[in-house]
Amino acid sequence: MKILSIDKNNGDIFSDVINNGPNMALFYTFSCGWCKKILPIWNNLEEAFKNKKEKANLIKVKLNEVKNVPKEIRSHVRGVPSVMIINSKGAVVEVYKGNRSLKTLQNFYTQNIHKNPDKQPEVAARPPPRPIKPKAPEKPKEAVKPKEAVKPKVVEKPKAPEKPKVVEKPKAPEKPKVVEKPPQKIKRRRRQLHRFLM
Repeated sequence: MKILSIDKNNGDIFSDVINNGPNMALFYTFSCGWCKKILPIWNNLEEAFKNKKEKANLIKVKLNEVKNVPKEIRSHVRGVPSVMIINSKGAVVEVYKGNRSLKTLQNFYTQNIHKNPDKQPEVAARPPPRPIKPKAPEKPKEAVKPKEAVKPKVVEKPKAPEKPKVVEKPKAPEKPKVVEKPPQKIKRRRRQLHRFLM
């Protein structure tokens, strides 16, 4: 069994490797999160199969770097990562669908690696369109009542703070006016005049 990794450095050997099949191939890209999860599992699969004496190839292909993948194979790659069995004529025999674990990948290999060796390559049919769910019947719309005109709100101006009332102090009682008595000399003269006129 040959175990190969094909990328931009050796992409031209892809068709030669496929023709010396059957092949179990993993198509992946480096930037894909799911691909990063399956690569350690695939490496364990390579370790399990490296001493297997069987005419078959276990290859992983960096799809975004290898440009000469035939359209008959590329059309079966609906997304990455994709695992499939490819016979020696370049026809995709089976595409893996299921949990990506070491045991399930080993079972997929043993069940399908020698399946349909004479199948001719063909472009995969387009998947059927997804069924469109029927729309729920719309409820009859209720008549919308006209909205009443909204009166503009009158914004009250803030009242000025009231000035504190000044408490008037009670007035002190007025002192009685003192009538000044005429001096004594004036009184005497008046008496004298009174006597004189009498």
